[in-house]
Amino acid sequence: MTDPTRPSPDEARRALDEASGIRVLSHRDRHVLPRVLLGVGAAMAVLLPLLKATGGHPWGMGLALLAYLVILALLLRWQRTVTAAPRGYGLRYGLGIAGASAMYGLGCAVIPQGASWSVTALFSLLTVLPALLGARAITRLGRAG
Repeated sequence: MTDPTRPSPDEARRALDEASGIRVLSHRDRHVLPRVLLGVGAAMAVLLPLLKATGGHPWGMGLALLAYLVILALLLRWQRTVTAAPRGYGLRYGLGIAGASAMYGLGCAVIPQGASWSVTALFSLLTVLPALLGARAITRLGRAG
């Protein structure tokens, strides 16, 4: 015989989630999180050929960096609309950003020394690759969680 004062398992789980402050990962959150990381990596990757195209001209470099910062601000604003993130998201996001930043930095070191357009394109692809792998890992986390 069940006790009418005891909550059902679903009610108990809901009450526990509310009490512990856990937010539920929504379908929208599962799509926004990897796209933000991929967008940041893609913005870095596009910045490399833009910097090569400016030829070191200060105004051109300034405009390219300004466009990058505007895109980055929009992506981070979009990321703040997420209500929850799966466990392990921060690590994968951080690794994706760190890898993309390292490849971007390497590209910035090589490209001003007269690298060809094909080398610039290679560094652009290498810059977006860690972000792509991180976004893929975050997508898998969202499916599991």
